[in-house]
Order: sequence, then C-alpha cells, then structure tokens
Amino acid sequence: MKYLNIYAIICICVFAVMSCGSNRSNGSSSLGEGEYESTETEECEYCKGKGVRMIPCSNCNGTGIIDSYYHEESTERKACSSCGGIGFFNCAKCNGTDRRNCEECFGRGVRTCDICKGNGVMSLPYVGKTECTHCGGDGLITCFACNGNRIVKCGYCSDGKVMCEDCWGNGYHNVPTNESGKRNKICDTCEGSKYFEEKCQECDGEGEITVVKVYDSKTNSLIREERR
Repeated sequence: MKYLNIYAIICICVFAVMSCGSNRSNGSSSLGEGEYESTETEECEYCKGKGVRMIPCSNCNGTGIIDSYYHEESTERKACSSCGGIGFFNCAKCNGTDRRNCEECFGRGVRTCDICKGNGVMSLPYVGKTECTHCGGDGLITCFACNGNRIVKCGYCSDGKVMCEDCWGNGYHNVPTNESGKRNKICDTCEGSKYFEEKCQECDGEGEITVVKVYDSKTNSLIREERR
C-alpha cells in the first residue's frame, strides 16, 4: 500500500510538469472566468527590431585599439623628373664640349687695337701721324682672352655639364612614404570594428516580441499582459 501511494504521487507530479510544459510551448496563459486574451507583436526594444545586439569587444573595451607606438618617417628614392635621374644637363653654352668661341673677339682670335682704334696710325706730339706702335699698323691686336686661339674653356660649366638644381646633382629625391608620428595598433580580436554581433536574448533573434494581453470580458479593461 505504501509503494502504491508513492507511485500515485509520482504520477501526479509528472502530469503536472507535462501540463506546465504544454502551456509554455503553446504560449497560452491560463484564463479565468470572464477573461479573454488578445495577441499582438511589437518591435523588440532591446535590439530595435534587428534581432542582434552590438556587444563591445572585451579585448579593447570597444575602442578598436589595444596599443600605440611612435613611427619614424620613412622615405624612398624617386628619380628626378627634371634631369631624368642623371643629375646634370649638357651645358647650353658649349653644347657639352666644355669649349666655346671667345666672347672677347667673337671667335676671330684678334680684336681692334685700343690705341689706334683700328686705323693703324696714331698721332704723336711734334711728330704727327705715324704708324701705330701698339699694333704695328695692322689696326688689330691678338686677343688677350683666348691668346689668339679663338676658343676658350667654357667657364659656365664643369666638363661640359651643369648640375641639376632640382635634385642638386643626386639624380633623385627622397620622397616620404609615411610621416612620423603616433600610430595605433588595431585590436586583433575585433579587427578594429569595436563590437561583435550577438543574438538578442529578449526576442531570440526574431526582432519582435509577442505580447499577450488579458482583458475583462465585461468591462474590456486590461487585466494583465505577458511578453514572450
């Protein structure tokens, strides 16, 4: 008899548990006498209808950055666009030969005598006109600049070449690739996004919540409501 009573109690408990589970699965509330219910859906206020919530990354506390460091400026060489990377130009005065016509005598090797002005004669006191002793009566003298060679060293260049002033003869420019300054290290966990998506627990990822409202059938006044 004792075991029979225990068995009966166990059966009653099992039936009660099954009844509660059935009510939960059906999502229905127990209605009293004179009550009726109305079911509505509302946007989940926790996830704003998205079904997911943005959770700050715990590794970087939602900043996306876990460390910072100082970065030195780095440069790379870029060929000078003015000289084509050579660093010099051919001299325009001598065409790169380092030799040019004498500008004092215009490349003739001789110039007009300064004493007789090219006449070949000069006037002396008490003598009168006589042959110019400076040029020997030719009216011309050897050019002192080129010594009669007609050609002189250029003087405007070095070995026929003129340095490029844009790159100062280097043929390249140091172009900065990264400026110096503080750099931030991106969080490896969230890859800098700061947040993670997580399914909303309030609406189970549906984005909306079912609201069951129970009314009094006589007065139509709201008695209670349940959110599921």
